[in-house]
Amino acid sequence: MNIIILGAGGLGRNLASTLSDDKHDIVVVDLKANNLKNIKEHLDVMTIQGNSSSIDILKRAGIENAQLLIAATGDDASNILACQIANHFKIKSTICRLYSDDFFSKEDNFTSEVMGITDTIFPEDECIKKILDTLDNHDILERIVFHAENAMMTIFRIGEKSPINGVPLKDFPDKNLLKTVRFAAIVRDKKLMVPQGDTIIQKNDEVYIVGAKNGINNMIKWLAPENKPIKKIIVAGASRMGINLARKLDKTGFDVRVIESDFDKCEEIIDKTKSDIKVVNGDPTNSFILNEAGIKECDVFIGVLGDDENNILSCVLAKKHGARKVVVTTKKSEYIKIVPDLDIIDCGFNSSLVAVNTVLRHLGTGGGKLSIDAVLHRVDAYVYEFEIEAGSELCDKKVQDCGILDYAVIALIFRNDNESIVPYGTLELKTGDIVTVIATKETAKGLGKIFTKKTLF
Repeated sequence: MNIIILGAGGLGRNLASTLSDDKHDIVVVDLKANNLKNIKEHLDVMTIQGNSSSIDILKRAGIENAQLLIAATGDDASNILACQIANHFKIKSTICRLYSDDFFSKEDNFTSEVMGITDTIFPEDECIKKILDTLDNHDILERIVFHAENAMMTIFRIGEKSPINGVPLKDFPDKNLLKTVRFAAIVRDKKLMVPQGDTIIQKNDEVYIVGAKNGINNMIKWLAPENKPIKKIIVAGASRMGINLARKLDKTGFDVRVIESDFDKCEEIIDKTKSDIKVVNGDPTNSFILNEAGIKECDVFIGVLGDDENNILSCVLAKKHGARKVVVTTKKSEYIKIVPDLDIIDCGFNSSLVAVNTVLRHLGTGGGKLSIDAVLHRVDAYVYEFEIEAGSELCDKKVQDCGILDYAVIALIFRNDNESIVPYGTLELKTGDIVTVIATKETAKGLGKIFTKKTLF
């Protein structure tokens, strides 16, 4: 596929890196030479320096022959205009990154579709969704949604008082809970493990539970019988995302407090939210300010400051001063990779990586691969979804005989319009099955071949 990516910032760079691994022909356009230099030195893609909404530049990028344009610059107006131009040149699909939907009006029938945009993504909103998904339980670290609406993966940390602590999986006390979910993987001491029947679950294991949503929710209730509801939340930073997050938390019914060092932004929160959100004017990396905000009674502390270093520092201090759970967000995707090494921080999300996953769910990435559904933040692994084609190597094979279990985890199987099936050894894989796999980027490169139809040449 010929793909044009506009913008070589965090989102554009991560998209180029992920999609180039699938052997697409990619052109990246950006105004800044330094951004393009970094991409050209590390990726096998073409780069063009210039205005992303210039027809001449877009022609140089091959807009007349492209199948997909992703407008991922930091300028909403430029992204919208570029998508309009792409629509004029009859590009099949356009994806537009936006910070706000103020450009459109459903009431006046002036929508993104009218502007020729196939899909819109809002990275900050997607990041907020990821944060909200972790607030059902103190030990939920992340939720990952598959293409099927009734299924998901939840990453859950085992507590000391969990009934599964110290128990081998083969001796799982409530077999009924395992009918609709499975333990697909375990992260222990920062290493990814494939659980077997004799695997003993231990305190602080991060278990990857996959299956039907209701089944997962029932499993989590059983795993954490003494879980107390999350009530008090402190948000550090009145950035655009911070304000939107605080507003959504308040509407959900949480007791929300915001810490912000800029007095004008404090007033902006009060004016924009028009709610009972309490605002503390001060530096969230200051212990006295944290105490003033009520950190000792805080259930969850969420860092959404504009500076990554201060964000991480504020979360570390918050945990040390009494916050039961801390969630950090970063602007640089490189920073999120160190979060698993900081045991004191529970969850970490990067808006660009979250947006990459959103984009990939819109696409079929070829080679038997439906999508890289998620970059797993806590280990160097990915969640892939493959479709089994008629005549492929895996068609009509049993799971236990498929030959990939030594280097990949078959987490879940979707069949017959999104029916989710927990895989077991004697289950036969059928044409059209969508198989969810956990694998590293290196091992996944060969997986697409065995899911697709064999050819003579």
